[in-house]
Amino acid sequence: VLGRPLDSETYPWMDRGNTMESEAADWYEFQNDATASVIGFCTTDDGSIGASPDRLVGDDGLLELKCPKPSTHVRYLHPTKGWRRVSYKRLGIA
Repeated sequence: VLGRPLDSETYPWMDRGNTMESEAADWYEFQNDATASVIGFCTTDDGSIGASPDRLVGDDGLLELKCPKPSTHVRYLHPTKGWRRVSYKRLGIA
């Protein structure tokens, strides 16, 4: 995507996200009265496709946690420029 390697293996906001992941999962569980289980790399039965969600929720759900920096979080919540609007458009819903 960038056409070049990243300058560093980690960045401060990535480190912050990793540090806060457990707290974010605890909050999700409390708010949704659910249990989110830590999981490793998952593949299809034939091993041809895989993903690494942050947690599994129940029998059918997965949880991908994001802990963005404050300015990014505010942008996500913006009613017309936020993440939800962009994502829904990409899915063909809005």
